[in-house]
Parts: sequence; structure tokens; C-alpha cells
Amino acid sequence: EARVISVHRRKSAALIAASVACGARLGGADRDLLAKLAAFGEEVGVAFQIADDVLDADRNEACSLVSVIGLAGAQARAEAGLARALQQIDGLGEKGAALRALAELAVRRLV
Repeated sequence: EARVISVHRRKSAALIAASVACGARLGGADRDLLAKLAAFGEEVGVAFQIADDVLDADRNEACSLVSVIGLAGAQARAEAGLARALQQIDGLGEKGAALRALAELAVRRLV
């Protein structure tokens, strides 16, 4: 399980975290906000990749959380990651609405 999550962190999560943090930096975010947004992006990235594993469950891929903890377990992990991500931007109020919507769409595209 840890190996699969490690791959996901270095793959999709790194791309999403960098995209969110770079946009925030260009928008003038301070260090504290940048850290929260980078953590948000990493959590969304891992949850996104787990959701992708769920969508591809019939392919029986070796580096898939579904193959390690099962379909229900992977779905629960994706939702837990989404919840942790949303906690990072909880204090943004209306300014975080677009990020919340994108994160929910990325992870919950399975339903």
C-alpha cells in the first residue's frame, strides 16, 4: 500500500500540487497559504490517482491501490484524501470555491 501511495505522490500528486502552488505564488499568496495549497494539491493528486485506479479496476494493474486493498477500500481512501484536501482550504471561504469544486470533480468522477 505504501509503495503505491508513494508512486501516486510522485506522479499525479506532484503535478497537481505544483500547479496549484505556482498559481497561488503568481497570485501573491504568502508562505502559509502556499504551504496549505501545496498540501491541498498533494492530497487531491493522490485521491485523484486512487479514483483513477478505481475507474481502471478491471485492468488488474500492479501499481493500483485497488489491487492492494480492494475496490471499497480504495474508494474510501480517495474520499478520505479529498476530505483532508478540503480541510487545507477550509478557511478560504468563497475564494476557495473553485478549488473545492475541481477537487470534488477530480475525485468523485467515479459516481
